[in-house]
Amino acid sequence: MSPPSDYRRALRPPQFTLRTLICVITLLAALFSLVNVVHPLVLTGLVLLALLIVAHVAGNVIGTRLKEMGDRPVTKDGREIPPRRFNPRVDESNFAPATDLARRASLGLPILIVTATGILTGGVSGGLCGYVAAGSDGGLNIVVGTVAFGFLGGFGSFAVFGFTQVILGALRQASRPPTPVRRVENESRYPL
Repeated sequence: MSPPSDYRRALRPPQFTLRTLICVITLLAALFSLVNVVHPLVLTGLVLLALLIVAHVAGNVIGTRLKEMGDRPVTKDGREIPPRRFNPRVDESNFAPATDLARRASLGLPILIVTATGILTGGVSGGLCGYVAAGSDGGLNIVVGTVAFGFLGGFGSFAVFGFTQVILGALRQASRPPTPVRRVENESRYPL
């Protein structure tokens, strides 16, 4: 039995018609004609929104094409290789041992403490920035600064601590020697 081929069809460059090009230019002209009607920050937001939509659609198109091409190996000449028959003789030695990454587990009390600390630190620093910027007259500035910076501090501390905890757990698991597969534990979850 020959080994599977690693050759895949190349991704074609994007193709579009003249009609599509004219429609895109018309939409961009309409978007940029708003420069005298709306504030420049609003126009910048609209341009960024349009770019996000275009990037999302382009990513979907490219991903779908790559998925379709990835399932169909070809020879060096570019001809498709017919699919192989399924090998019914599969046992536990054909698979890597199960990892702990698939298990759902709480991040625990430390993440709550770190997030609360981030909220408090961000809120205090935002309140101080609002007070310094507006003085004692700007009560609204202080409240808005406290809430906004508190949210940003909590979100940032949660993200950094959570990602760090998960990455360190994965590195710790990858560095220890593999344990043999326990049949009882994995049989119900991954039947062969």
